[in-house]
Amino acid sequence: MFIVSCLQRISPVSSANSMHTVKVLALRSSGDRLHAVLNILRWFPCLEKLYVTFHKRYEMDAKHEPQYDPRHPIECLQTHLKNVVFKLYWGNGKQVDFARFFVFNAEVLNKIVFEVHGDYSSESVAFQHRLLHVKNRASRDAQFEFRSMHVRNKYLGDEHIHDLSVADPFRQP
Repeated sequence: MFIVSCLQRISPVSSANSMHTVKVLALRSSGDRLHAVLNILRWFPCLEKLYVTFHKRYEMDAKHEPQYDPRHPIECLQTHLKNVVFKLYWGNGKQVDFARFFVFNAEVLNKIVFEVHGDYSSESVAFQHRLLHVKNRASRDAQFEFRSMHVRNKYLGDEHIHDLSVADPFRQP
């Protein structure tokens, strides 16, 4: 398990400095910066589970993010990433774009969990499915789950992140 706060700049990855043993990664993203996350994911080619905690509800900026270039693939998206959990997902424009990237590019994905504020009705879930374009997902097996999460419990599950003997300290019972 590895925890990273999203950085805007990170050094280039080579096979000599990538971390093949990391299977679970937790990121805190204050600006929904997809390009920073993509740079970080290149360091973890065998990543199986990704947690992204959003820290701001509002849009940080309207700048265009660099586009993912399939000619320079991210290995974990093609072969290993099976689960993604978005904590504090509000479903705003930048977060939807961020999540849609994984819908379109994670080829072996089994599940994306969206921990949302308050209660989500079936209409809200259907609306999010349309926004995310789930019918065009890269992995036909991918399932989408929306879990209600109240703001006062926003860090629920983080209490064991210091215990490196636990394979996935964020796993919910």
